[in-house]
Amino acid sequence: MKPAIILDISMRVFIFSLLLLVSNVTYADMTKEYEKFIKSKPSVSQVNKFFNSKIAYVSDIDQFGAEDYWQTPTELLKNEKGDCEDYAIAKYFALIELGVPKKDLHLVYGYSTKNGLHAAHIVLQYRNVILDNQESELIKSSKHSTFEPMFAFNGSGTWFGNKYTKTTVRLFASLVKRMKSS
Repeated sequence: MKPAIILDISMRVFIFSLLLLVSNVTYADMTKEYEKFIKSKPSVSQVNKFFNSKIAYVSDIDQFGAEDYWQTPTELLKNEKGDCEDYAIAKYFALIELGVPKKDLHLVYGYSTKNGLHAAHIVLQYRNVILDNQESELIKSSKHSTFEPMFAFNGSGTWFGNKYTKTTVRLFASLVKRMKSS
């Protein structure tokens, strides 16, 4: 028997916001709809497609007037727009909520070479597949020809190739702290 998942307040708000977007339920129906959503166990591919189809891409400069701002999943759903790390972060926390072990999920910083560009880009890696806001389908890590990975991180630490450090990315640590305090 699996242990019960205890949700913090920010994750509950995130899932409730997600349900409002997906099914237009009233707040009174939220608990029932939440349980139904979790029991439906959407696939990794469905989580990827949901965020890619519901969230509009906009740079942090255009949205916030700042070089880099990492939105919480709740902020992303409220704003209905964000940039690459916002998509990856929301997918990361949605999959954790659905029971995917954190050790199987890594946010990967690198460069997108799509459309001839060489731009900083963050994707989510789940085991050997990539969830990318620029791609509608999951892509095997070894087959993603328009992404050049530099390093990976999650709540546990950071990986540079095979080298691991317990230190995580400052912006990610700050985001998690904001989520816990909201």
